[in-house]
Amino acid sequence: MKKLLLFVVLLCSQMLFAQNDWIGNVHFDNAVDKIFVKSNGEILLQMKTKSDGIIVLDSMGTLVKKLQLNNGYAGKIGGILEQGDSTLVLISGSSCDALFISYYVFDENWEMISEVYPQAPIYGAGSFYRLEDGSWVIYDNDRIERYDPDFNALIGHRNTNSYEEAFVIVPGDTMILVDGLQLIKMTSDFEVVKSTIISQVFDLELASDGTILAFGLDWIAKYDTELNMLDIKGYPHGYYKQAAVTDGEFAVLTDVPSVVRFTNDLQMIGEFELENIESVTFNDLSYHTGKLVLGGGKRWGTIQHGNQSGFLKFYTLDGQTDPIYGDVQLNGVEHLGSMHSVWVGPNHWNVTFYDIKIDIENKSSDTLHTVVLNSRMDVISIPIGCIIFREYSWLINDLDIPPYQSGEAFLDSIEYKVLNTETPDFAPCFWLSLPNDSWDTDNDNDVFCANLPVAVKPERVLKEFSVFPNPAGGQLQVARESWMPTNQASYVLTDVLGRAIAAWNVEPASDRQSLNLENVPAGVYTLLVKSRGQVLGAARVVKQ
Repeated sequence: MKKLLLFVVLLCSQMLFAQNDWIGNVHFDNAVDKIFVKSNGEILLQMKTKSDGIIVLDSMGTLVKKLQLNNGYAGKIGGILEQGDSTLVLISGSSCDALFISYYVFDENWEMISEVYPQAPIYGAGSFYRLEDGSWVIYDNDRIERYDPDFNALIGHRNTNSYEEAFVIVPGDTMILVDGLQLIKMTSDFEVVKSTIISQVFDLELASDGTILAFGLDWIAKYDTELNMLDIKGYPHGYYKQAAVTDGEFAVLTDVPSVVRFTNDLQMIGEFELENIESVTFNDLSYHTGKLVLGGGKRWGTIQHGNQSGFLKFYTLDGQTDPIYGDVQLNGVEHLGSMHSVWVGPNHWNVTFYDIKIDIENKSSDTLHTVVLNSRMDVISIPIGCIIFREYSWLINDLDIPPYQSGEAFLDSIEYKVLNTETPDFAPCFWLSLPNDSWDTDNDNDVFCANLPVAVKPERVLKEFSVFPNPAGGQLQVARESWMPTNQASYVLTDVLGRAIAAWNVEPASDRQSLNLENVPAGVYTLLVKSRGQVLGAARVVKQ
């Protein structure tokens, strides 16, 4: 079940903030995964890439704050609890395969008051609920756990066979859930009170009249709290993705994509289709100030060189919204200035390039004022053993590129966190995205790849040597250079984290040496020439 609040907090009615009669669109750095709405209209967004944290918006959709929690491993929002002017946010997730939970208390300005890391061992990472006695319930798709109010002890648990959303708590701390093909009513002590057979269910929601809504792939069933079925209806089109409830009605997001609205009695009261644009996905929806807000992601660039930006899109209940279309082409990225690097840890460097020129072509019918330049580097280990991808975005304002014309933009600097920077250069790829008012309708023209020089130790230049074929299959040929040592030398193949994958002794009497890569996985590597502990040369190798 997708919870908007842990305690029973009614969503904003149609009269709340009625003076703000607006329909808007808001974009973010990453795809929106879940939408949570507070009673004052503030919106919390869980982003698709968990390391990107949590986005807080005010009731008008204006960015308030971007919260970075758990040292960048934000995890999943398990629930939100309002305590007067404070907000308690509960997080669950995994870091380096270790499950964790934590909760944070923020004041009305979203300044952190406290953070707590519970001491009890955690067996699942799912949605949080707080019971009337202050204890906590965590529901995962295969386990329900109950903890004491301080998360210091596990009170009890039950294993289940269900889906992540198929769980609700009704008054009296009674749990209703789907376990396999059974709908079960259970006490907070995990005692089964009643069960009934049910078809495959993807979600349970608590309607505003206290009944239970069960969402199948192409149907909705309504139950009372005694598990008696009251009615069942099918969707007019498409299959279920998500649902949202408010006073007197609920809405279903389908894969068409479309939104279908029903009364609590399962009478359809409206349907509208959403924009069906390539690379745009709708992931969640919620009622908000008498309208519907939908969130999702738009892929920029290509699958190999690109990322997702998130968006919120606001609709009236009958589906009216502002159109957001555009197209921008990236024709070049050029480094005109100097480079500076700073060592920040073992094999980790911050590298800054100064004076960057970007060639942009506006392929839409409106004047282009703002774009975002994006890039992505290889994996980085923070901490040791945890691997994440590092993506970068630089906002470029104050453009004035007429429709179907080209122009130039300049950035004072761009900075990367890189590994293994004894390699003389690397070739990051860049792509453009459009913030706040447009979806780019053509991804194929967004990407440009450029060589940028890296010299962490300018006084020490690594020598180059030839390898072929590159990309390589099972065998890689290395051409011997005159500077290579004749003894006590080796070729060492390292991955993007600087780890040695394979090594071979240099054959001094050979002009060409064959290296066996049969057992090396496909990827990008660096082949080093080493002698007496020193790295003398490097070559970039791509293994197919």
